[in-house]
This record gives sequence, structure tokens and C-alpha cells, in this order.
Amino acid sequence: TVTDGIVLDTTAPAATTLSLAGNPEAPAGFTGTPIVTATLSATDANAGDGNANLEVRLSNDLGFAASTWQPFAASTAWVLAPGDGAKTVYAQFRDAAGNVSSPPASANLTLVATPPSNGAIVVEGGAAATSKNATPLAVTLSATGATQMRLFLNGAAATAWIPYATSTTVPASGLPDEAVAVVSVAFRNGGGVEGGNASTSILVDRRAPTSPSVAVNGGATYARAAAAV
Repeated sequence: TVTDGIVLDTTAPAATTLSLAGNPEAPAGFTGTPIVTATLSATDANAGDGNANLEVRLSNDLGFAASTWQPFAASTAWVLAPGDGAKTVYAQFRDAAGNVSSPPASANLTLVATPPSNGAIVVEGGAAATSKNATPLAVTLSATGATQMRLFLNGAAATAWIPYATSTTVPASGLPDEAVAVVSVAFRNGGGVEGGNASTSILVDRRAPTSPSVAVNGGATYARAAAAV
């Protein structure tokens, strides 16, 4: 006697999920790179250990054009459609019997790959020198496409990443006297991509001139003319 059997499965994978994550510098919901990490999950009565019996396909369009089925993986790299802006990625799951999940799972992410540009920084209104110590230095800034900035004094970070603003201050108290201080700024866009960095310098001079003196005609006692040098 010869027997055989087959599992009747008419139920598509369920509880399907898809989430997207970009570069670690980007806040949630944004990415500075089109290469992202897709995290996937699904349930199926005949999925097998680790969903080994399932397949998945991803697509940047709802029609899944040119999309191919791949063995299920809980995490995989995916390339978003080119160009800055809001992106939607779709995922479908298929079990061993050929049942396909519907509707597709989806996730959204905003791509901001264009770095900030045209960065500029001015300290103390462009003055060549300052005598400030306890009072912070006034800084004005500008950049195109920036959402965050970070300031540096002589190469050391003076701030954490803070929201972009056109004016701020940096402490002057730690700057050495009678020396040129370099003040610089780094900019980030909404996807955590840096660009448009800028720097400037200012002389820190807190000391008044010492031992002032004046001499008329080289210190001579008498002069032959009313005009003296």
C-alpha cells in the first residue's frame, strides 16, 4: 500500500508588518541615505521555524513592478526610489502553498540626501578682535537646507547638535588671551547629512597696553621750530 498526503492551505500570511530605518544620525521618520533597513514580520500556520517556508518581496510602487520573491528575512537592506522627499515601500508575503498576503504591508520614510550648503559664520559682527571674557561671543550664521548645527572653538565642540538658528552665542571665558580663536560650525540636514561647514577667526585681546610713553623730538630739551616731531 502506497500513501501520500498534502497539506491544504488556503490562508495567506497574516499580521504582516514592515518598518524602515535610515542612517543612525537621522531622526525617526527620516533618512539621509537611500539605502535603508527594512524590518519584516508575518505569521502563517505553516510558516516553519523562523518563517523558513515564507517568501517576501519589496517594492517602491504598489504594483510591485520588477519585484522578485526572496526567502523571508526578518531584516534586509532596501534602496529607496531616488530623489529627496516622502517615500513609501510595500511588502508582500507568500507561503509555501502560494497564498499571498493582501493588502500589502507598507511603511513611510522621508529621504533628505541633499547636504546643507552655502554655510557662513560671523563672530562679533565681523570684528577683528574682542576683549570679552565673562560675556559670550555673539555669533550669526546662515546655511541652506540646515536643520541642526554644532559649534566648535579651536576645534573642540562648544555645543551639542542643536536646532539650526541664525544667531547664537559661544563662551569666551575659556579662550586664551592674546591669541587668535577659531570659531567654526557644522550643519546637518533633516536626514543627518553634514555639509556647508564654515569657520572664522577673531583675536582675543583682553590686556591694555602697558608702559605708555611719548617723546617729542626724540626726547630733546629744545627745539628750533614750532613744529615738533
